[in-house]
Amino acid sequence: MEQKMGYEKYKESFRKICVHSCMACGFMLAAIIISLFIPCFGYKEKVFGKKELVDSFSIVDEAKWLSKCEKLETPWSLGFLLIVGIVILLMVSYTLQLIKYKKYLSKLDEYACEEYGNIKANTPSKKRWLCSVEEIGVMLLVYVLSIVAYITVMDNHANGTIGNYGYFVFVNTVTSECVFALLPALLALFISLKVKKLYNDLKMEILLETKDKNEKESEEKA
Repeated sequence: MEQKMGYEKYKESFRKICVHSCMACGFMLAAIIISLFIPCFGYKEKVFGKKELVDSFSIVDEAKWLSKCEKLETPWSLGFLLIVGIVILLMVSYTLQLIKYKKYLSKLDEYACEEYGNIKANTPSKKRWLCSVEEIGVMLLVYVLSIVAYITVMDNHANGTIGNYGYFVFVNTVTSECVFALLPALLALFISLKVKKLYNDLKMEILLETKDKNEKESEEKA
C-alpha cells in the first residue's frame, strides 16, 4: 500500500514521459518517411554562367529507377539496399517504440508502479523511454552517411549515363525541401531531450524522498 501511494503521487509525471516519448517517436517516423519522398537531392549546372538547379529527385525516385532496371551494377544495388535496410530498421524501431509507449499509457498504473519501484530501490531498470539523444543522432548520422557514400561511390566510378547508374549519379547539391525532413527530426531530438530531463528530475525527486524518509526512520529508531 505504501508503494502504491508513492507511485500515485508521481503518476502524472510518468504520464508526461510516455506522452512526450510518443510525440518524439511520431516526429522521427514522420522525418524518415518525408525524407524518402521529397526531392532532397538536385543537379545543378551552369546556365548563362550561373549555376542553376536543373532537376531534383528523391530516394523513392531512385528506387523506382532501380526497380525498372534489368541489369544492376553490384556496388550500386548493394549500396542502395544498405540505405533501404537502415530505413526499414529505423521505421520498425520507432514504430515499436510508439506502440510500447501507447501501451504504457493504457496501463499507466502498472507502468508507473513498476518504474517507481525500480527508481526507489535505485536498481537498474529496462530502458523504457525513447532512445537517448546520442543514439538518435548516431542512427540519423548512419542514415545520412550511407546516402552520401552511395552518391560518392557513383560519382567516382559512374560514366554519367543515367541508363546504367540512376538519378543519383548526377547529384551535386541538396535542395531547400530538405527542411521538411529536418524540421521533424530536430523536433524529435528536442522532445527526447525533454523526456530525458523529465525522467532525471523525477528520479532525483523520488530518490531524495526515499533518502529523507530513511533518515527519519533511522532517527526515530535511534
